[in-house]
Amino acid sequence: MLAVVASACGATSVGGSAPVSSTPRSNTGGPRVTLALSGADAHRYTACGSDKPFLTTTGTPPVSASGTLSPIPSSSSRVKLKVKQCVSGTWQTVVETHVAFDTTGRYKAMVPLPGPGAFTVRAYYYAGQAPYRSAKGYVRVV
Repeated sequence: MLAVVASACGATSVGGSAPVSSTPRSNTGGPRVTLALSGADAHRYTACGSDKPFLTTTGTPPVSASGTLSPIPSSSSRVKLKVKQCVSGTWQTVVETHVAFDTTGRYKAMVPLPGPGAFTVRAYYYAGQAPYRSAKGYVRVV
């Protein structure tokens, strides 16, 4: 089984077992949040103009998300996982969920996919008003 790992420029790569740190250029100097998706094989697919390797699954077993935050957050910090679906040619938010970090700055959760379709997944961490985000991961449920 291959893992899809989010990389610094928003693309995904196939292979590897550890998340690659990713911070959009506008957020340099602040916290760094990473995202890695696993649980299915990746296949090239195009949805909403994104031609990427999508983890392709039937939904069983579920796709999992994991990542880190650096520097290590306070014990009450959470990451928001935002899932967008390709609907009529545009990415639209369909699910948001919050996941707590452990004491080492790591998080892990199942990705809440509402059904068949093409999806993006991104992790967000909020420090004050500033959102820090991971690169996108891509999932297709058939």
